[in-house]
Amino acid sequence: MSRVKALQVAQTCVLSTRWRHLWCAVSCLDVDEQEFGTHNNFEDFTTSLLGSHDIAFLDAFRLHATNLGSYQRRHLTHRWVRRAMGLDDTRPCRLRRLHLSGLNLNMEDIASHVSSRCPALEDLELENCNYYITCNINIASSSLKKLVVDSVSFGHDDNTFALVIDTPALVSLCLDGEFEHIVDYREPHSMPSLVDASIHLPVIEDMKPWYHYAEFLTPTMLELNIIGALSNVTSLQLSQFVVMLRLYPDCEDLPVYNFKNLRTLFLDECHISDDFLGLQQYLRNSHNLQKLTFCCCKVSNFGPREELIQRRHSYFEDLADFKCENLRLSEIIYQDGEDDVHLLVKFLEGMRKNLSNNKIELTKVD
Repeated sequence: MSRVKALQVAQTCVLSTRWRHLWCAVSCLDVDEQEFGTHNNFEDFTTSLLGSHDIAFLDAFRLHATNLGSYQRRHLTHRWVRRAMGLDDTRPCRLRRLHLSGLNLNMEDIASHVSSRCPALEDLELENCNYYITCNINIASSSLKKLVVDSVSFGHDDNTFALVIDTPALVSLCLDGEFEHIVDYREPHSMPSLVDASIHLPVIEDMKPWYHYAEFLTPTMLELNIIGALSNVTSLQLSQFVVMLRLYPDCEDLPVYNFKNLRTLFLDECHISDDFLGLQQYLRNSHNLQKLTFCCCKVSNFGPREELIQRRHSYFEDLADFKCENLRLSEIIYQDGEDDVHLLVKFLEGMRKNLSNNKIELTKVD
């Protein structure tokens, strides 16, 4: 019964007297609004379902809603989530999986109870959700192994609030959303067991003005701080990052990280500086890297040509000890008409002395 949607689970009560109450103790509830003809039916059913179910037996809960227009609906979904997590119960919640999609949430309550009342939670996914927050959200869990925060919309006043992740058992991480809301770079993050990570940032339309303004340096420093929290990963995918080391000569001493376990690096629609110093920042200490993929990446000029030549010359000596001896494949995925492919190939060929075993493969996609 745990393998079918919640509506079908509840309908099994008509099969026989022996089945009448079995659905109340099912271990997995998957509630999807798309199964219902009207919103009223969905709301009445979900309220009745969670009110009658013995939450003590629940170890997996998924709730997908598509229309959150009214205050009443937002209030209902908050009550449903509280009920499923056992927040009104004195017993610890036994949930192992919690997937929420399309909801308005009180994230401060959820994060607090994940930390204090969900000792068995291993899989937490928030997809296309909205919530208003007034402080940083600390997701702290000793049991959590998978965390997905996908396209979550944060509501706040003039201040910026973000996620702080303290999850020593976390193995898989996927973050997708507004950059300043992904993590708080000022706070320490603990993810020592992380193996697989995927970080997606918003599209940056025009990169050329960046080198003129000091305030635009902030995203680069934030990126490096995020990556510092991911230093143990084996597989890393970065989408729409700005892969550069510095924007102008006044920027000093950006941190360098050691990706000792990294085997696969996937750069998707990233902006790479045309001196490739930022890319070298990623590769320099990735001695076990085996596969590097550029997917529809852009090579951007972040400064005047005179400054570019000067920066290249000043860093050439630093590259003498730069080696990725285990790198076997560099794949460049590009679309027809892209002009940056030859620059990436030229960079990789120019580093052939340091990438002695590397094979360059070009793949054109529609």
